[in-house]
Amino acid sequence: MIPHLLLVWFIGAGYALPECQVHDVCSNCSLKAELSTKCERNPDDVEKEAFLFCNPRTKKIDIEHSSYLTCTNGTWKQEICSEDGRVYFRLATRECTDPAMQLFHSQGTSGSGRVGDVCSFNTDCLGGMYCAIGQCRCLSTYVAVDAYCYESKGDVLGFLGALCCLQ
Repeated sequence: MIPHLLLVWFIGAGYALPECQVHDVCSNCSLKAELSTKCERNPDDVEKEAFLFCNPRTKKIDIEHSSYLTCTNGTWKQEICSEDGRVYFRLATRECTDPAMQLFHSQGTSGSGRVGDVCSFNTDCLGGMYCAIGQCRCLSTYVAVDAYCYESKGDVLGFLGALCCLQ
């Protein structure tokens, strides 16, 4: 019986949880970067990571789109792209992006409706958007993510601030 327990302990000790992705179950993965935890940074590299966190309500990994984490003085710190949520952290480029400033292939025609697309009327834009100065933009209660507007579900930054202090 003892050798069997040692084998189970040895196998379990070598098992590492996979890195978390959005919508993963919190207990089934490990976050690469967590707010206020220790980190090590290569001095020649500016490391920016998506602000992933465990949503206590759903018990799944969620993302804070309008900010990111950076390794500063040995600790993961939050950097905010924008207070209003219109500028977001784009995973592909690891930079803060304003969708209204992006060029789209279909920019010459009104009616396609994504953030930053040309418009003449509010009806040229998709839901959660309005036409301002000839471009589709998100309403104040919506957040831009990859050229589309998604309804903001409450005070995300306040929620995350409260979450950090509970730990």
